Amino acid sequence: PSVVKRPQNTYGTGSFCLMNSGSSPSFCSQGLLTTVAFTMAPGAVSEDRKVCYAVEGSVASAGSALSWAIHGLGMADSPAQASAIAASVESSEGMYVVPAFSGLLAPYWRDDARGVIVGLTQKINRAHFLRSVIEAAAFQT
Repeated sequence: PSVVKRPQNTYGTGSFCLMNSGSSPSFCSQGLLTTVAFTMAPGAVSEDRKVCYAVEGSVASAGSALSWAIHGLGMADSPAQASAIAASVESSEGMYVVPAFSGLLAPYWRDDARGVIVGLTQKINRAHFLRSVIEAAAFQT
């Protein structure tokens, strides 16, 4: 059977992007990981177990960045409220957050990296800040 090779992102505390690379492991020199995507049960395809591999990129702080903005900075009472506040503005006004709270994972693998906030101006308000935190999850993946 053919293997669909579409990437899949999973968001939680961190974020993980996996792309099926087929029945042979594919090793990447750009800092991504090789992992087992799934194994077919015997008899499902053939009498042997069919193993499919994936290439994986990992981000340490995705949902945890929003949690930090909500609970650590008190910018909202819940993720739903944070999302509504962030949606009240059309852009982040050029503000970007890199939430490297525990370093950077793929492809840099730098545990000494720290988070940064750039683009602060007097126009920035809570809505812009929350929007930039939510956008950070997308920009990292």
